[in-house]
Amino acid sequence: MASGPCSDRALVVVRIAERMKREHDRAVLHALDAELATARRTMRACGQNAPPAPAAVRGRLVLPAQVLETRGSSSFDVRLLHRMIETRQAALRACYERELRDDPALQGTVDVEVRVLGSGSLEVRELHSSIADPDVGACVERVLSGFRFNPGPRTPASYALRFAFERQP
Repeated sequence: MASGPCSDRALVVVRIAERMKREHDRAVLHALDAELATARRTMRACGQNAPPAPAAVRGRLVLPAQVLETRGSSSFDVRLLHRMIETRQAALRACYERELRDDPALQGTVDVEVRVLGSGSLEVRELHSSIADPDVGACVERVLSGFRFNPGPRTPASYALRFAFERQP
């Protein structure tokens, strides 16, 4: 490979970075976006055509999440959980959209059990998923596990929730 700003290095960086963006999470994505922008500018300055950026694929999280089951008596109001989900719906939708880029036909539901503890933290586990890609359910678990309520309930409560994901035309 030739050295200098007009070498094939920029094209290689673009291809590697696009592939890595599909496989990694937000911390890496920010650094990759900066590297991609630099590589694309270098290619344009040298008169080379950079490969087109992949088209944005949009998905939809159907809200409110369906409550399938409630267990345990609790002072905790499930509407608080719904409000938290609504405020963080972009993160939940991103779980789906990340995988949708690789499989445009991807859609379905993810069922999780959410246990709200007295500390206000959540224990989350996936119960079932009709989505073929297991990464979507794992990501939904991670996002929900980050929720905190202050104050927490006097007694823990468990909810089975269904999240439905659809591709937007």
